[in-house]
Amino acid sequence: MKYKGIIFDLDGTLIDSIPLWSKVGERFLISQGIAPPALLKKQLKKKSLRQAAEYFIETFQMELSADEAIERIHRSMEFDYRNIIPLKDHAKEFLQELKTKDVKMCVATMSNKELAQGALERLGVLSCFEFVLTCEEVGVGKDHPDIYLQAAQRLGLPIEEVVVFEDSPHCIETAKAAGFQVVGVYEPFAEDRVERMKSISDYFIYSFRDGELMALFE
Repeated sequence: MKYKGIIFDLDGTLIDSIPLWSKVGERFLISQGIAPPALLKKQLKKKSLRQAAEYFIETFQMELSADEAIERIHRSMEFDYRNIIPLKDHAKEFLQELKTKDVKMCVATMSNKELAQGALERLGVLSCFEFVLTCEEVGVGKDHPDIYLQAAQRLGLPIEEVVVFEDSPHCIETAKAAGFQVVGVYEPFAEDRVERMKSISDYFIYSFRDGELMALFE
């Protein structure tokens, strides 16, 4: 089938930021003088940034608002997004080729919009996308299908003509449950979930250089 649109996840799918995100909760708690609990990563796995901030405030009885916690987390990550985090290998070439084929593309991310757009602009690919949509704007995390459904609607395409690119099993499951076809994207920082991703994705790639990938849009 020829797809006419793509909804891309950002972190771990288009940009190589998972090493940073894997430590962001710990870094935030340490900055507040709190020792991170052993199961912190598991607790945060399916949460949007706002949900994570609310979890921190409630669990550790912080005298902060959710907005204040989010702002502190963003500040701790801003330098990396604006100066360091690279694109995944061959992602730029893939995006540029899709652009020449008039495939409509957008980004649906749990990250902060300003940071996401800043990173994509620095990396020279922001113009490839129709828009960047965030979980913060939608109001729920990727454990709900809202961000994918709203993204497809804004692209002006029916679900069956849109494919989602994700690097996380729970996000793949959410998009699949909403009716989307999904391309699972390999993330070396999460080698332990590759087989699961292969089993639930419609397609799975180790690289944007995958020779069969472009056939989905031809």
